[in-house]
Amino acid sequence: MNIASKQFTIYIFLTFLAFHITPIKTFKSLGIAILNITFLCLLAKSPYELIPLGLFLVFCFTAIKLIEKQCFKNAFLFLLLLLIGIFIYLKKYAFLFFVPFYNKPYLSIGFSFILFRVIHLMIDVNERQYKEKIGIFDFFNYVCFYLCYISGPIQSFKDFKAQLKDLNNKNIYFDFLIHCKRLVNGYLKILLIAPLFHIIYENLATSFYSNPQNIYTYFGASSFYYLYIYIYFAGYMDIIITIGQIIGFKLPENFNQPFRATSLLDFWSRWHITLSNWFKTFIFNPILKKFVIMNNSPKLFNLFGIIAYFITFFIVGLWHGSTFSSVIYGLLLGTGVSLNKLYDNLCRQKLSKENYSKLNNNIIFNTFTSGLTFSYMFISTSCLFLSAQRISWLIRSLSFTGLFATFAVGTMILAFIKLLLVAIEKPLLKLTKFLPENLKLYSSFLSLSIKFLAIIITALFFTDNTPQFIYQVL
Repeated sequence: MNIASKQFTIYIFLTFLAFHITPIKTFKSLGIAILNITFLCLLAKSPYELIPLGLFLVFCFTAIKLIEKQCFKNAFLFLLLLLIGIFIYLKKYAFLFFVPFYNKPYLSIGFSFILFRVIHLMIDVNERQYKEKIGIFDFFNYVCFYLCYISGPIQSFKDFKAQLKDLNNKNIYFDFLIHCKRLVNGYLKILLIAPLFHIIYENLATSFYSNPQNIYTYFGASSFYYLYIYIYFAGYMDIIITIGQIIGFKLPENFNQPFRATSLLDFWSRWHITLSNWFKTFIFNPILKKFVIMNNSPKLFNLFGIIAYFITFFIVGLWHGSTFSSVIYGLLLGTGVSLNKLYDNLCRQKLSKENYSKLNNNIIFNTFTSGLTFSYMFISTSCLFLSAQRISWLIRSLSFTGLFATFAVGTMILAFIKLLLVAIEKPLLKLTKFLPENLKLYSSFLSLSIKFLAIIITALFFTDNTPQFIYQVL
């Protein structure tokens, strides 16, 4: 089952029904728990596939209770390392080729997001952030909340509990009408636009495999693969956030116009925001703090920051898969972001604050740096669809000179596209201001109706061909 399937649509309809007819106090605990269990059962092909997940959750809850009681010295550190070790084992990372894995099929979807929530909760409990003890229903509903289970967003336990406390089932129809447009847009992205981009990617990739010296087909395949990920993920978030709002949950946004980014640092503050914030809070900040404690020399602070960025984004890359390709992806992400930070530090040292601000606000410079950013991201992300053997073959076929040429050509193409979009955007915005309100309303209604009709047709006949979303398998 995926978010584009008929089963998910029926499940969400039953969720609305349960939310509306169940007494709200019952729904807040038992009702959500039943919905979460049902969701997990729909994801699994058989009940046996849920056994490793169930054991993992039992361990996580036991670890939380042991940390609460401080049963032994260094309980938090020991249990945290054990948790990460179990997670690595269950994810079957390629570098553990010598380890005998559990070979029977089991549900592995969502393990990464469970890990993030549990680590967050363990740290908060260890720091005595909660006066009340963590109950089993609250724990299970938080880490396995069906709206966030597959691909996030990552929400803190404190925020989840606060929203659960304020949950009510009044004004449900009014809320649905308000958020209908975003829901329709989300399904349009997942059912129509994302599959179209995926088909283009597959055709370009096939062409590239047959002629590896063609840098344009390689860059095209990488670009459309990345756009496919974005459109599917953005559509997923539109649907999940809207469904959450309809039943009273305000889930955090995961995107803030990422394609307006003009640097890698800017990009990661706009893309998968809850993931970026989690890594900043629990990986980057502790690493940087540790470096400063070891040596608090102001001269080394910038260097510490660059190293911390590299380590953090190397781990971000590893998180995207369990193969050697994800190691290469991590190295590329870490290198790109740390070089971006080095450049930023040098500019701040060499240029005055006023001149640096002028440079960053220059349209030509921004379009170039935007092209640079996304050319690097598109090429780096090709590691997600290329195996380690394919990457080795790619380097032999194109050579490092060819890869650099691909990067340079891609930068120029994307910068030109960005410049065109910037030039078109302002006149279009001015034009819409002069349109009569009645025409705007009619156009909006007509657009929504056409989108809804397209979604219905696609859902009835073509949902089985919807490609699997990459974050669904993490």
